[in-house]
Amino acid sequence: MNSKDQRDFWSAHLSSVDGGLMHFVPSQLLSLEELKTASLQLNFSSHTIDCRLADSLSGLVGQIGSALHFPKRSGGNLDQAFDMLTDLSWAATSGYVLVFLRADALLSFPQSELHALFDLAQGTIRNWRDERGEHGERNGPTPFHFIFSDGDHFRDAIFKVTKEPLCTHHSHATAQVRRAPGGIEETEIFRDAKKLLHGGAELEGILSLFRERDLGTHDWIYMVAGLMDMPIPHAKQLVEGTQYWLTYQREREAKTRDAAREALENLGFEDA
Repeated sequence: MNSKDQRDFWSAHLSSVDGGLMHFVPSQLLSLEELKTASLQLNFSSHTIDCRLADSLSGLVGQIGSALHFPKRSGGNLDQAFDMLTDLSWAATSGYVLVFLRADALLSFPQSELHALFDLAQGTIRNWRDERGEHGERNGPTPFHFIFSDGDHFRDAIFKVTKEPLCTHHSHATAQVRRAPGGIEETEIFRDAKKLLHGGAELEGILSLFRERDLGTHDWIYMVAGLMDMPIPHAKQLVEGTQYWLTYQREREAKTRDAAREALENLGFEDA
């Protein structure tokens, strides 16, 4: 496959309907030059992390901060890293690509740290995909891609725990998005919802199950994407178009108003 074809593949792939994704790319299939060129064509910023240079999660977070030019005041813990990754007001662009080379080195981290890294990646992708910014400063969803590259051991590790759809690259021009990786597919609630779906249940009934099990509303969308094998934006549109979702959101808003009114009354504002 020539360089132009690789650039065209990455350009189409990074700007696909899925928006931001978590990717696994075998090291022999990753051409950083073509990926960076495609990112530049899309006005995406691209940054590379060498995982072998970090002997701990805090060290890796430090590398991420250096690559993305976090403000010096940001510190180095996960909460602060998430705040920085979901801000990036000093590096505004049309999209972001963060590449982790030699990712197998991360398997030496304690399981808790590895899972925390995956949570950080998933939370960042979801924030840029699903939110418009804390103060409404964004015009819409922004693609944020986390690309992990090395051997099959890392692919298996990430697949087992991630709830975010995982894109696995099989050649220089083919990739498969698994909408329900292990972090979703192996949960009891997903299995129960799948049984309902196969039994002929309507989407409203499946959403009712999610509510009964206290599943967060963002996860409703990810579960539906996995169940119906569709991109997240399509699942979001489907879920948010149901009467059940609209009714539930109105109930939540009413409870929020009631709680705020009660809090004001407790503070002595009787006419609140």
